[in-house]
Order: sequence, then structure tokens, then C-alpha cells
Amino acid sequence: MKIRKRKPCANSPPVRSRSISTGGTSDRPERTGAKRHLAVQTTAEALLANLKRNGTEYIFVNAGTDFASIVEAYARLDESGLDFPTPIVATHENLAVGMAHGYYLIKHARKR
Repeated sequence: MKIRKRKPCANSPPVRSRSISTGGTSDRPERTGAKRHLAVQTTAEALLANLKRNGTEYIFVNAGTDFASIVEAYARLDESGLDFPTPIVATHENLAVGMAHGYYLIKHARKR
């Protein structure tokens, strides 16, 4: 059985920026772990902004086809005004994993 993808209508409305609700209300004071709204256009932007918000300083990635939406989110960074983790690009995913593991060991060795 073949599944056919739907084609967008010629007169469909343009994609607009969505405010993704992460909960919370504006009349309460901000607290640690409080949920806020993010003005994002893509899921990749929401992911990256939430990673940064939750303390992720760096993301270790390779330049594969799996990261197209992430690359587009970084390309729109000046336009979106969001705060993302600093990307560290590696030539291969095994190298990226090793770099991330080394960073974790160095960062957390200081806390012991």
C-alpha cells in the first residue's frame, strides 16, 4: 500500500510565526523552572531555545542531512532573536560523540 503525501493548496495562507506555549502565566513572578512562551517558527528553534534555557552550552553535531532543520534555525538566528547553544561541528558523528563525552568529563570532573 502506497501512502501519498498531500500537496499544499495553492491558496493556503503563508506560514506565520507561532508562539509556543510552555505554560505559566505573566502575572506570576518568574521562578526557576518556570515555563514561558517562545516566538518560534520551527520545532528546531523550539528545541534549541529550550536546550539553551535548560543549561546546554554546546551541541556537538556533524554536517549530515539529519541536521538540515537545525542548520536552518541557526541561519535564522539573527532574525529570530532567540538564544541557542554554541554549535561544535565535527566531521563525523563518532568524533562528535567523543568530543561531547570529553567535554562532559572535563566539566564534571571539576565539580567532584
